[in-house]
Amino acid sequence: MGTGILPTERQIQVDVFKAAKMLALVNPDWNLLCAYPIQRGNDLLWLKLRLEEGAKKGWPDLTLPVSRGGHYGLYIELKRKGNKPKIEQMKILTALYNQGYCAECLIVDSWEPVIAFIQKYLAGKLVR
Repeated sequence: MGTGILPTERQIQVDVFKAAKMLALVNPDWNLLCAYPIQRGNDLLWLKLRLEEGAKKGWPDLTLPVSRGGHYGLYIELKRKGNKPKIEQMKILTALYNQGYCAECLIVDSWEPVIAFIQKYLAGKLVR
């Protein structure tokens, strides 16, 4: 990005899904990519409602339930460049990895590295 202004994590995620929609025209596995709701700031009512519905704090942002490279599926926690995952998020990613999933935290400044990572996963290049 030439402006020097980083997109929000939400905007990166929106852009990932725009790209995934186009990529699904060639590979239908992209249709299975789904997102976990992003908390809206300090909206405690929203958070309370999601937790009552079964949402879990620290759950990864993206899920792709497609097995590749010895993994049962893919979980991605997105972080905008300059941010880092919380301890709770890393514990969940570790637990998912220990259950046989590819589970990663990607620290990015745009949607392109996320798409490249998922493409690498779908190509079977992230071997367990």
